Amino acid sequence: AQHYRLAVQSGLIPIPIESGAFDCVVTSHVIGHIPAPEKDAVCAEIARVLKPGGRSVNVIETDSLHPLLRFAKQWPELYQRYFIDPDGHVGLELPSAVLERFARHRLRAIACWKMEAGPFHPRQWLKHFDNEYRERSPRIARAVERSRRAIGNPALLAAAEIGLGVVHYTVGQWSYPLDHAQFLAVVFEKE
Repeated sequence: AQHYRLAVQSGLIPIPIESGAFDCVVTSHVIGHIPAPEKDAVCAEIARVLKPGGRSVNVIETDSLHPLLRFAKQWPELYQRYFIDPDGHVGLELPSAVLERFARHRLRAIACWKMEAGPFHPRQWLKHFDNEYRERSPRIARAVERSRRAIGNPALLAAAEIGLGVVHYTVGQWSYPLDHAQFLAVVFEKE
């Protein structure tokens, strides 16, 4: 409020702003925290407050069919404990479902980037798999150990981050399936 002409703190349903008020709505790491029964109402509110031709720019946490997540989901209790609960991701849905949901509210995707659809970052390995999952697979245990070494060595970590960045933001955009993404960066335009 000290820096802007108008500042409002509210929930998302409803957004206490008049219809068609904004050229742009931005969300970052919000949509994956909204319970499924409320998602359509939130999308409808975003569409309502946008002007025709307005844009919604979003980074959205998603469910994923990534092979490592399919492995993790074999043990629902562990998956809940190490993937859902730590970050409060109670409303994850597949990337294709996210795009369909926004489209139902006349928000057309005009740009979309898949994020974390390929190799995992060493920090992700440790956050999600440095636990009982190690005991479920020797391959997982080896990956966790490699990640520990990378985290402990600034040169290895830098090389991993550069390599992962190159893979994810180049070849990964066209080679990894949409529903393998763990996040989407997407721009929607109101019809």
